[in-house]
Order: sequence, then structure tokens, then C-alpha cells
Amino acid sequence: MDTYMETETAGHWSSDSVEPTEKTSIFVVLFLAPFIIGAISVAMLTGYNYLVVGLGGLCAAGYVISSIRSGFTFPKELLLFWAYFMWSILGIINAISPALFYAKLFTLFQFAVMILLLAHFSSSIANVRMLFWAVLIGAAIIAVSAYVTGEYQRSETSVGETGRTAGLALNSNSFAMTLVYAAAILLFFFRTWKSWFLKGGIIIVMLIMARLVVASGSRKGFITFFMLLFAWFFLSYRKELFRRPLAFMAALIVIVGIVAYLYVAASGTLMEYRLEKAAEGTGGSVSARKMMIKQGLGLIRSHPFVGVGLDHFRVHSGFETYSHNNYIEVTTGSGIPGGVLYYLIFVVLLLRLRRLNKLQLDHHSRELLNMALAFLFVQLVVDLVLVSFTTKMSWIITAVLIGWSYHKENQLMPAAGLEADYSLDESDYADAEADAYEQYDVATY
Repeated sequence: MDTYMETETAGHWSSDSVEPTEKTSIFVVLFLAPFIIGAISVAMLTGYNYLVVGLGGLCAAGYVISSIRSGFTFPKELLLFWAYFMWSILGIINAISPALFYAKLFTLFQFAVMILLLAHFSSSIANVRMLFWAVLIGAAIIAVSAYVTGEYQRSETSVGETGRTAGLALNSNSFAMTLVYAAAILLFFFRTWKSWFLKGGIIIVMLIMARLVVASGSRKGFITFFMLLFAWFFLSYRKELFRRPLAFMAALIVIVGIVAYLYVAASGTLMEYRLEKAAEGTGGSVSARKMMIKQGLGLIRSHPFVGVGLDHFRVHSGFETYSHNNYIEVTTGSGIPGGVLYYLIFVVLLLRLRRLNKLQLDHHSRELLNMALAFLFVQLVVDLVLVSFTTKMSWIITAVLIGWSYHKENQLMPAAGLEADYSLDESDYADAEADAYEQYDVATY
């Protein structure tokens, strides 16, 4: 189960490493990657979902065998997710519809297992890359489906909500956010690939994705695309302005160009109409979502301890749908303790990324860290208008980042003479940070 595709070992990377030689697990290629592709693209289709579940079962068996041989992986984020899952079970006390409750609880259980698998096998940049490729292939299948079915073409001429593109995602907001999450991965590859031919290909793909986001009519997808680009640019290029001004300006031109294209593509479309209505506060969905927040806060006040039960906002609110706000959805379903446990997952991950940011990293790890910070920033903001706690693609990427950062910290901390815990002295990082930025200079933009 721990057989690898390459024979060269990774070792410890020096600060000027540009192309890591870590090994890609055959198990990741043959089982975990196909599982991710299926989970993202076709799991919603009748019949195909059983295939994805079967692949998931094989991956779980592989995890057990691998863990027996090499040790189990239990990042704190995973323990927090399981704690959130266990606490959510208490919501059955107030649940009115057991069918709704247990369906959502089973989804959370599946996610808990998936996070366990991905965190274990995301132990190297090589495995992370392979898993990211699987995510991109799954997203590409969803995007291509919009063309094959004619949905995209109809969105060019249709007026109203029926003209919104959804593809195999079966929901226009999910379709748009799938593209946004895929864009985060493409930005990582843009920063780590040295070939300008490949970088140019990524720019073209990003422009196509921007057009598809516009076709979805998803305001949250449109705005999140903007946010992701600028958050990533700030994190990846903030130190380049004075060190490599040409690289900084080239990247800025690319980002501004994509944003300008996104704006022009939206002109005269349903997207522009929906954005204008949202800005005026006159759109029907905007008013409804304000009411949803108000209703959700009322449910939290009346059921603060264990909540009203998973997926029961729709039952109590009168809207017969989810709350369109992850903070509200999680806390109404599992109570304030459940909401705290859930978002502690992201706090713990951000704290680990902060510690890694102050250590000496190879170029690929540094750029993965920057992408992770941009992704998490966007995720925590978009949670204000999106229910993401059962969004597969979001959790796949988050689980990969949890696993990679966990393994990377365990690898680097002993080498730096530090312990991987939460009580490290800030002064212990100072020398490592100074060394990292003194030596960190690679010939890629």
C-alpha cells in the first residue's frame, strides 16, 4: 500500500529547492484520485453514486492497511470534526423529521471518513499535486457537461433564473463555487510551474472559467472569484514588489486582466442584473436571505445547546430550504457548542499554517501555504452566503491542506529544534523566519 511510482527519495529540502523529488503513492493514483473525480463530478447521478461509494470503501480499506504499517494520522482538525459529528447527534432530541436529520448525519459521517483518508495520504507535495489534479479533472467534467448539454449556450440567450448554468453540479451556485475552488488550485500551479507556455495555458483556462461563472448567474461565485484572485496575489506577491518588481507587475497585469474580462463578460447578462438588484437591496432572494438570518438567530436563541437538529432550519423557518449561511446553518443545527467545534477546525488549521509560514520552506510548499491561506480566507467569508459544511469539493481541498500541513509541520519542527505544539515561544520562530526569507529566492514567477 505504500508502494511508490518513483524510486528517488525526498529527504529534506534545502531552501533553494525548486522542483521537489518526493514520491507519488500508487494507491493515491489508482484509488484515491478516481474517488475524488467521481465524488466531485458524478456522485449526484443515480447509479454512479454507488460506484463512488464503492471506491470510497476501497480507499477506506487501503487507509487501514497503510495506517497499520506506517502509523495512524490524527490531526487535531480531524478530532474536532469527529467531536462536532458526535455533538450533532444530540440534535435528534429536537429533530422533527428523523429522515432529514439522519440523512444529513450520514453525510457528515462520510465526510469524517473522507477527511481521515485525505489527511493521511496528503503527506507530500507529490501526493497533494495528484489529488489536486483529481479535483481539477472532476471540475473539468462538470464544466464540460454545461457545454455538452447545451446549458451554457442557452444561458447566452435566456433571460431569468431558468437561464443559469449548473451542469452536473445540478445547482448554479454549486457550479460556480466548483470553478472558484478549482481556480485556487490553478493559481498554485501557476506559481510553481516554470514554463511560461504552461502559465499561459492556465491564464486561458482561468478566462474560460470566468465566463462560466458569469453563465451560472451566481453572485457569490462572481464575487468570490474576485476575492480569491486578489487574496492570492497579495499573499504570493506581496514581498516581490521591491525584490522582483517585474514579476510583481507581470502578475498584477494578469490579475487585472482576468478581473476586467470577468466584468466585461458580465455586461448585459443575467449576472449583471442580479448584481444590480443585490446592490439596490431590491432582489427577492436578497430580502429572503435577510429574513433567513433573522429566523436563524431566533432559532439559536431558543435552542442554544444542541440546536434544532441537522438540516432542520428548513423545517422551523418556514422557508423550506437551507439558510444560505453556513454560520447560521451549522449553529441552528448543532447549537452554539457545535458551531464552536466546527469553526475551531479552521482556527487550528490557520494556526498551523501561521507556524509553517515562519519556518524555512521549499518554493512549492511556500506557494501551497499561500494558496491555502487565500482559499481559507475566501471560504470563511463566503460562508456568510453559502452553506458549505456539506460541500464535497470544499472539504476535499480543506482535508488535503490539513493533511499536508500536519505532515509538513511534523517533518520540519524537529529539524528546526522546535516541537509541533501550540505553546511555542514567538522568539523561537524569529531566527527560522529570518533564515527562510534570507535564503528564499527562486527563479519562478
